[in-house]
Amino acid sequence: MNAAIALITLLAAGPSAEVQWRVPLPPEATQPRVVGNATTYALYDPKSGAVMWNSLDGNTWRIFRFDPRTRKVVPMGVGSFNPQIDCGLGLTTVHRRNPTTRASTGDTYEVATGKHLSTVKGWPERVGRLVMTRDEKLQSRTYTDAVTGEVMWQESLRNGATESLRAPVGEPIWATPKRWLFIIGEEGRHPNDKKGVVDVALRTLQELKRVHLSDYAMKFDGIVGNPETGAFAVFEASNRGRYCTGVFRSDLTRVPGKFFYVTDISKHGILSLDGKADDYGNSNFTGMICADPQTGKVRWRAASKQPGKWVGGNVLAGDELLDGKTGKSLGKLKLPQLLGLSQDGKFVGVDGRRLVGGRIRAR
Repeated sequence: MNAAIALITLLAAGPSAEVQWRVPLPPEATQPRVVGNATTYALYDPKSGAVMWNSLDGNTWRIFRFDPRTRKVVPMGVGSFNPQIDCGLGLTTVHRRNPTTRASTGDTYEVATGKHLSTVKGWPERVGRLVMTRDEKLQSRTYTDAVTGEVMWQESLRNGATESLRAPVGEPIWATPKRWLFIIGEEGRHPNDKKGVVDVALRTLQELKRVHLSDYAMKFDGIVGNPETGAFAVFEASNRGRYCTGVFRSDLTRVPGKFFYVTDISKHGILSLDGKADDYGNSNFTGMICADPQTGKVRWRAASKQPGKWVGGNVLAGDELLDGKTGKSLGKLKLPQLLGLSQDGKFVGVDGRRLVGGRIRAR
């Protein structure tokens, strides 16, 4: 009887966030700037468990790295994270500004080991292996390999420039050793009103395949999902807000359906918040959907208005875990402020003056 009661209790237990270690933050590491349980101020490598983050000390941004091998927090100097899309490579590019010369540089590191890989001159932006910098007079943009430091090519930013360009005048949205994707306007022009997602050959940049993205004069703002393994969503931004303007399969065919605000994609489905935007570009969310990543057919709807992230076959929405097959709540979790979360449930976060790591379990 006692064994049966224990089994029933075990089965009835809800999900948990098991903390497996705690590490004190050093005195100079102020609490990382975190918005809810999602942040653009940290880069996490789930394979190694290492994480790098920004910490604001007065008016100064500083970089810190957690080394999972020694379980120590390591200072990485003054600097800040610039806009970047990692493409799952486990890299980070840090912007540093010389206070005397006011010159900007971008240092790329391997998150897992903290190894310095390359330095570029100028204000850096990164998509995967490509670091983009503009010259001081905004006359040209240079593309550099983030790992090797090799200059790949340069583009003129001048209107009416006559020089022959080696590369398409577009925006990279995915760049790994396996695949490069760009957003390119019609006839190879810089993205404007009419543009498409283009698969280009590595290094030669020959156009392999193109699919229409949108007819709006907006700038690329982000990508969700992995184009090498499955479906992915493309976000663009205007001066009022950001919008999901296309969801595509890996072969660049469009996934049918309406996806207002995609938050995560895996083999388990497309997670998107439903809603609409007001006249000022603000998003008003009404709930969450999970859709088939191939057909776009909605599998379930949930009332949650929090961005959903896949954790195994289930969905983390704020502090609540949802059943990945039905959208029904499995229970609430006691979580730290998350700096990193992997799809198998491993996490790193901040709890007061401590960095904590653990795993989310369904029960």
